[in-house]
Amino acid sequence: MNTDLENRLREAFDARTAGVPHPAEPAWAAAGRPRRRLWTLVPAAAVTLVLLLTGTFVRVTLDDGGEEFDPAIGMGPVRPATSPRFAARTDTEAHKVEIVDVPSGKVRGTLTPPAGYDRFWTPITAAADNRTFFFTVVQGEQGRMRVAQVHLDDQGRPGRPVLVAQAPSAADLRVVATPSAAPTGRPSPWAGIDMIAASPDATRLAMVTSSKDGEALAVWDLRTGSHRRWNVPAPVQSIAWDAGRLRWAGASAAGILDPEDPARTVRADRTFPERNDSDMPLLLPSGDRIVLLTAGDEARLTLLPARSGKAPVVLDRWRSDSYDQPVADSTGRHLLYTRGHRIERMDLRTRKHSPTSSKVTKMDPTLSW
Repeated sequence: MNTDLENRLREAFDARTAGVPHPAEPAWAAAGRPRRRLWTLVPAAAVTLVLLLTGTFVRVTLDDGGEEFDPAIGMGPVRPATSPRFAARTDTEAHKVEIVDVPSGKVRGTLTPPAGYDRFWTPITAAADNRTFFFTVVQGEQGRMRVAQVHLDDQGRPGRPVLVAQAPSAADLRVVATPSAAPTGRPSPWAGIDMIAASPDATRLAMVTSSKDGEALAVWDLRTGSHRRWNVPAPVQSIAWDAGRLRWAGASAAGILDPEDPARTVRADRTFPERNDSDMPLLLPSGDRIVLLTAGDEARLTLLPARSGKAPVVLDRWRSDSYDQPVADSTGRHLLYTRGHRIERMDLRTRKHSPTSSKVTKMDPTLSW
C-alpha cells in the first residue's frame, strides 16, 4: 500500500470518528499499594470451607462428675466399606491391640493409647468404613475409663488417637441405673464401660455402663460432644446400631432405643426364652441374634431370628476344643469367628463362609471389626 493511499484512509477514519469521546482512564491503584487480586483470596476461603465441611476437631470442655473432659468432636459421617478388611485383635494379657489384615493375617500396626493413658480395656468397635476404630483406655487401676478414636490409612496403619467419650461417674449412673444380676462392683468413683458400639457413620457412640449399683445405656453424639443416659429394664448383653436407632438385647428381652426419645427408660418390645446352652448372644442390626452353641467338642454357630415363630438356623458346625464368640461388622453382614485354630469369615447375606490366613495363636483372642 503506497503512502498516499494510507494518508487518505487515515483522514477518512479521523473524519468519521471525530465526535466519539475518548474512553475514561482506568482507576489505577496508587503507586506502592498494589491492589490485591480476587483470586489470591480463593485458596484461603476454600481451605476454611473445607475445614468446616469435614468437621475439623474442635475442643469443648464438659464438667462431668467434677472432672473436666475435652472430647474431640466433629466426627463423621463416614462412608461404608464395600467389604471389611481390617480387624482389631486384643491381647488382654499384654494389654496390646494390633490391627490385623484379615485376609492375609499380617499385622499392620499397633494401637497406642493417648498420652497419659497406660492401659487398654477390652471394648473395641469400628464404624462401617472399616477405618474408624474406637477403643477403651484407662489411667491406672482406679482411673476413669474413656473411649479413644483412631483412623487407619488404606494400609491399615493407625494414626494418632483422640479421646471422644468417657464413662459416667458412679453418682451420675446411680440416678438411672437398673439393678443388675451381676454388677461390676468396681471399687471406684467411676462407672465401668462394659461394651461400646459405633454407629455405622461414626457420628454416635453407644455404651453399656455399670457400677455396683447396676447398669445403664449411654449414647454420645460425636458431632457435638453431648451425651445422654437411659435406664434399662434388664441387664444388657449386646447392642447394635440399626441406622439411627440402637438395638439392645438381654438374656430374655430386647428393644430399640431412639436417641431422640425424651424418656429416661428404654422399653423392651419383645421377649424370648432365656438360653442356658450358650454364652452371650451377638445382636445384629436386623434384631436377629447369633449364638455359639456347644456340646462336648461340637460347636454350632446358630442364628436366632427376631421374627416370632421362625426356627433357629445352623450357619456352621465343627468339632474343636477351642471356641470364641463371633463378631460382626457394623452393617451386620460380615461375620468373623474362630473355627478350630483359624479365623473364619462369613457373609450372612449369602451364608457362605471361607477360612482366612489369620490363625489363633492364643486362647480367646478378642476381635473387632
